[in-house]
Amino acid sequence: MALPYWLSASLTPLPGLLLVYAGLGIPWALVILPRDAWASRASVIALAAAFGPLLLTLWMLPLGMVGSLQLEPVLAGVLAMTCVGLVLAWRKGRQPVPARAGSAALTGLEKLLLVLIVLALLPRLYSIAWWPFTAYDALWVYGYEGRLYTLTGAIPASIGYYPQFLPLQYTWAQLLTGSVDDHAARTVLFFTHQGCALAVYLAGTRLFSRRVGIIAAALWTLYPHSGEWARFGDLEIVLTMLFTLAATFFLQAWTDERQRHRHAVIAGLLLGTALWTKPTAGAFILGMTLLLVIELWRVAGDWRAFRPRFTVALLTILACLPHGAVWYLRNLALGHNAIDFPDALWLERAARSGAEFGWPLLALACLLLALGRAPFASRIRARQLIAALVLIAAALLPSIPGQWQPDGLVAVFPARRLVAHEWALLAAGALLLWRSLRPLLPQSGPARAAIATCVWGLALALPWFVTWLWSYSYHYRLSFAIVPLLVLPCALALNHWLDPARLRRWSARTHALGLVVLCCLALPGISSTLNDPAIGNEWLQAGRFPDDRARLESGNMALMQLVDQLQRLQRKQPDVDLVVAAPGVRRLPFFFPLADIRVSASPTRLPELDDVDLYVDGVPENPLQWDATAPGSNQVLGALALAGSQMDNVMRRTGFSDDGDFRYSLYSVNTALRFRPTPADRDPRQAVVFGDFARFRGHALEDVRLWPGRDLTLALYWEAMAMATRDYSILVHLRDGEGNLIANWDGPVGLDAAGRYYSTLLWDQGEFIRDERLLRLAQDIDATAVENPGLWIGIYDWRSGQRLPLTVDGRPAGDSILLDERLVLLADSPQ
Repeated sequence: MALPYWLSASLTPLPGLLLVYAGLGIPWALVILPRDAWASRASVIALAAAFGPLLLTLWMLPLGMVGSLQLEPVLAGVLAMTCVGLVLAWRKGRQPVPARAGSAALTGLEKLLLVLIVLALLPRLYSIAWWPFTAYDALWVYGYEGRLYTLTGAIPASIGYYPQFLPLQYTWAQLLTGSVDDHAARTVLFFTHQGCALAVYLAGTRLFSRRVGIIAAALWTLYPHSGEWARFGDLEIVLTMLFTLAATFFLQAWTDERQRHRHAVIAGLLLGTALWTKPTAGAFILGMTLLLVIELWRVAGDWRAFRPRFTVALLTILACLPHGAVWYLRNLALGHNAIDFPDALWLERAARSGAEFGWPLLALACLLLALGRAPFASRIRARQLIAALVLIAAALLPSIPGQWQPDGLVAVFPARRLVAHEWALLAAGALLLWRSLRPLLPQSGPARAAIATCVWGLALALPWFVTWLWSYSYHYRLSFAIVPLLVLPCALALNHWLDPARLRRWSARTHALGLVVLCCLALPGISSTLNDPAIGNEWLQAGRFPDDRARLESGNMALMQLVDQLQRLQRKQPDVDLVVAAPGVRRLPFFFPLADIRVSASPTRLPELDDVDLYVDGVPENPLQWDATAPGSNQVLGALALAGSQMDNVMRRTGFSDDGDFRYSLYSVNTALRFRPTPADRDPRQAVVFGDFARFRGHALEDVRLWPGRDLTLALYWEAMAMATRDYSILVHLRDGEGNLIANWDGPVGLDAAGRYYSTLLWDQGEFIRDERLLRLAQDIDATAVENPGLWIGIYDWRSGQRLPLTVDGRPAGDSILLDERLVLLADSPQ
């Protein structure tokens, strides 16, 4: 029986990926690790998961820059680097190494946690393989770039923004497949997600013990958010793996003098790889700076005592720079920004609520469980501890309700942020908590060393946590990189609370109850990847979403309808390369990687669209939507207000899609029509001019009969004779024979429901403008009582109400003109 298409595509690149992760990665991991660390298979495999793709992507970068990003040269480089690594590892393996004691057998709890980790990873591998790219960032950057490089064999100079550690791996997987295929590209996520769990295990193992490592890995893997985000294919999971590995070796160099310099260099290489993945990894350097400041204060400025740890930080920085900085230097050399920061709009959405303190609160709960055992319980300052907990609860709990939605995502606009007095309560509670627990700190020994390592790790994570909390807490995934460092105190406390000697004293009933509780706690983390934010678990129903088109549409309905509209236009004109301007619609090029789709530029003048065939107005993506000066300065937005179904419109709407979250309007563009005379014209020998800039060319009225409730379309035709100095409105009055006002339909040219209009400030000299407006009589107007009704047209300054003077053939003629056609007002519809 044939495999499903998505599974077959996922399996196709596996041999080539194993060549990178194992064949290339393992020899170089052995070269880099100290010889006595070879016995730690977890260390070797974890570093292989980092250094194999690092060497691959650093080789692909120059190939892409010279346009030689094809399978053969990439594979040749991989094989050559693998051979070099094997030779170096073989030579290093001949060195003698002292014998190591064997590891103790796994306890029952450790075996159970490993089973739960595997049970959590299996459905994630399934969801990774089943889904194509659907997330916004993956469609916009990482998945799109992988497609583009595969098709063109090059990294275009126009590409900037994030570094290429993940997109180039997507490219490699698709080169192995021989075609563009999301499922092939996403096979990379199999390795990064399992590598992340292994990195957390390694952090606990190398810094504390194997048992702490297993508990920490279980906490990370069973963390529901890590499961929810497993399949989306952006940078956060792989960044977490690299950040955790870098922190592990850095903290080992910081706290342990054995192989200190070697571990610092490894930390630097891993940090450079994290920077080659995402610039936010630079927060690690802020964390190192904080550690140096604390260390300098701890040793009271003694340089001799300070120098060893300063050397660790210096070696880490030096080792990270060559490959960590290469992309940012390349961006600067090509005229891009070295780093692009999020728009201020996103920073304003940071939650800053009590919900963001979940991991510190869990660590506190685990610590209290551990301290509840003798001999600690009798030494706790209970009153201070209770007061501290009350203060912390009073600070954080009021802002937590309303934060969490059923799908587990943080609300875009939080119910409430922490306020000043709550920050003060939190600070007071933390200080009091420290005072209540300080007497319990051991003065020496392994326990004190373990606590010190935890504190150093938290200090390393602190700058990231503060930055995330204050500016980026609009989404949980942006905190992933430091979650393992926040997990370690929890794992350390749980290891103390659930030590093997204590568990052996539990009765069979207690063991059974503990097993049930642990499995129940694990269920959300195991099943979280099966819940899609848009469609829940509907995707698990056989045949419900049979292909990638249906799967993409499940969460991107409006976008996929826009894609369909563009594809139909392409099929109608197969020999024409359509040029599309789509400001801010960043996901669109994913579906047309080789087309000329301009999403970065935001044109504000119509001449900028002279070579454009189609224009996409996306809400809320179009940055022009938020231009406060648009009415008087943005010609493109104003022209959208004039767009209709007529063929002679400069911008004619040909498609529309709306899914409640995103809305797209597709327009054909023909800017040459701006300077083509209008079809309806007054007597061309008669020059009707308002002020010194606008000639009235004529009008079109679909019917002369009008009654209350009827909509009648009136088109006015104008010619711009000069640039206007003010934003004018058009006067459209219905008057009786004695000049009394019956009704008016005043307003700017082309005012639409979105409040956009084609301001007179935007009219270019020689341009012809078509202004359509809807005439409707109010129900309370007695139409039969109006004698000799007529429509009058004028122009006035809407701010002051002052009307522009009118001239006819150069002679003054008042301030308004009566249209030739006379309206016939009826009391009701004649039918």
